[in-house]
Amino acid sequence: MKHLLIIFSLFILLSCTQENVDYTDLERREGLYYKKVSDVLFSGKVIGSLQGKIIKGKREGVWLSYYENEQLEWKLNYKDNKRDGAAFEYARNGQLTRKGNFKDNKRDGDWVYDFSSEGLNKSVHKGKFKNGKMDGQWISTDHGKVTKIESYKEGIRHGEWLWYSENGNLHSKESYKDGMKHGEWSEYYYNGQLNWKVSYKNDNEDGEGLGYYENGQLRFKHYMKGYKEEGESVKYYDNGQLKFRTYRKDGKQEGEWVWYYKNGQLEEIEIYKDGERDGEWLWYSENGQLTKTEIWKDDKLIEKIEH
Repeated sequence: MKHLLIIFSLFILLSCTQENVDYTDLERREGLYYKKVSDVLFSGKVIGSLQGKIIKGKREGVWLSYYENEQLEWKLNYKDNKRDGAAFEYARNGQLTRKGNFKDNKRDGDWVYDFSSEGLNKSVHKGKFKNGKMDGQWISTDHGKVTKIESYKEGIRHGEWLWYSENGNLHSKESYKDGMKHGEWSEYYYNGQLNWKVSYKNDNEDGEGLGYYENGQLRFKHYMKGYKEEGESVKYYDNGQLKFRTYRKDGKQEGEWVWYYKNGQLEEIEIYKDGERDGEWLWYSENGQLTKTEIWKDDKLIEKIEH
């Protein structure tokens, strides 16, 4: 019994002599904490708007930070001076806005972010961290409705990214591989009808691209190779009438390029050879009357005739 009283007395003595300081009275040197104008590693309690425990210059245990109105701002756990364990962040109104976990000073596991400052059931962004980097699917919701799905691999974009309209229909889709655009990209009208779609390969648009009007009528069609148009490209008016037809070879303008008015009447004809203007160019009025002629050779204008 006598020994227990001695131990208890020592504990009380140490507790009473433990130093309490405001965080502003400390300074950090090479990651360790010292009292200002002292070369001795600090041990004791930190009080004030930032509160926690420091042992031999290192943060340990639960740390709390408060706003000026004394509302809790964040709560973190430390182990050997590194963030480790559950983490919470709050808005000035007291609502929880962020929660997750740290491991060895890096975000790890499930994290939830609230962007509305109204609590974790409103506008929410949630997913996983792995070794401090976003990994796998991250999902955004607004009042319970999915608005966006992202996909990561070790912190970089990888896989499909999806956006949704307020009515729940898919709005747009992107695809990535190791951080680069790769695969199909598309966008949709509010009613779910496809607006356009293209394909990417290694960050460059590659392959066929198609666009549609909201009624499903074809709007454009082209082919891309190495981010350059290749072959025939066409575009249509919303009534189905061809608007223009062009052609490229090895990325250069080639052959006959033709434009039409919405009523179907020929508007303009251009001729190219190996990327240069060549031959007879013609312009027409909307009623079919020839209005201008130009003669080109090796990209040089030879003759111009106004009709």
